Amino acid sequence: MPQTFVIVGAKLAGGAAAAALREESFDGPVILIGAEPHPPYERPPLSKEYLRGESSFAKALVRPPDFYRANGIETRLGVRVARVDPDEKIVALADGERLSYDKALIATGGRNRRLPIPGRELEGVIVEWPEGEEQPSDYWLSNLPEDERRERLGHACVPE
Repeated sequence: MPQTFVIVGAKLAGGAAAAALREESFDGPVILIGAEPHPPYERPPLSKEYLRGESSFAKALVRPPDFYRANGIETRLGVRVARVDPDEKIVALADGERLSYDKALIATGGRNRRLPIPGRELEGVIVEWPEGEEQPSDYWLSNLPEDERRERLGHACVPE
């Protein structure tokens, strides 16, 4: 019987891992779970080239959306994981659904640190996009006037 592989986190690492499983001939069910409502994408190109109008959102995707379906990868996008139980090999989703797995990868990445700086609450300062936005950077583009100067305070993995 084929093994089920669950990937928690549908960002760059999760999307790349799902693709690699299929490219390496893993033939069991692959379930990719992510809290964001869109397919995995690469953040640096999205935050730089896309915001400058030099690239489309589709170019930042790890794989085209139909890649996952065509390769038998079940995507659960816009779904939060509440708990992973490695002893029982269960992933509990926030809605109460429970998924059994044989192998799991936790690829949730990190979150931006909220800087305690004056002015972050001012109009025109966008710290994060609202949950549920179809394409995150579209929020930034549509909420700032075209002639406004745009600055981005980048983020990276910085240990605390």
